[in-house]
Amino acid sequence: QDNQTLYVTAQTGNFIHKINIQDIHNPEFEKISLETGVGPLSNSILDPHELIFSPDYSTYFVSCQKTNEIRVVNTANDSLLKIIPCGVFPQEFAISEQSNYLFVSCSEDTVSFLGKRGSVSVIDYKNFAFVKSIYTGHQPHGIWTSKTKNKIYVAHRNISSDGPAPHHTSDCGGRNGYVTSIDINTLQLSPNYRAEISADPYAMTIRE
Repeated sequence: QDNQTLYVTAQTGNFIHKINIQDIHNPEFEKISLETGVGPLSNSILDPHELIFSPDYSTYFVSCQKTNEIRVVNTANDSLLKIIPCGVFPQEFAISEQSNYLFVSCSEDTVSFLGKRGSVSVIDYKNFAFVKSIYTGHQPHGIWTSKTKNKIYVAHRNISSDGPAPHHTSDCGGRNGYVTSIDINTLQLSPNYRAEISADPYAMTIRE
């Protein structure tokens, strides 16, 4: 919260980097293990992908794509508070302060919805509780909150052959992806909204 610390996921292993950036020319950093009683390890255990803070900065959440869970960590001492099972292959986060929900794109979830690939998990970030899974489309990855529209927008990579056939081709190689949205009030997929875009949309942000 004082803008002096940078957190970076390691992608492979069981830890994240915590970097003191007060002196940008000589930054100090440490490895924070996401496992109680186990030190930082580089072999593939949790594979932390993304990290986001709660609005009050008291906790942070880490998506662990190897173990299909979200790990909740106390910011004050970097201790593990909770492990929340979450779909399959959790990736990116979006947070809604109005509803106290954390949304997680689970790109390779073939369990939650029979015959489908992908889901978005909804978590109550104050009570550290799983709420539900929503099917938004094929291989969701990038995800972001629109405060003005009270929606969560989700970009779907749609790169695997079992996804829906694109309606158009683009100058980029590969299959076109698309964007859908979730109504935060109802936690349902917004009807009649699907925007096809170029190949492999991976991340997103919203200008409001």
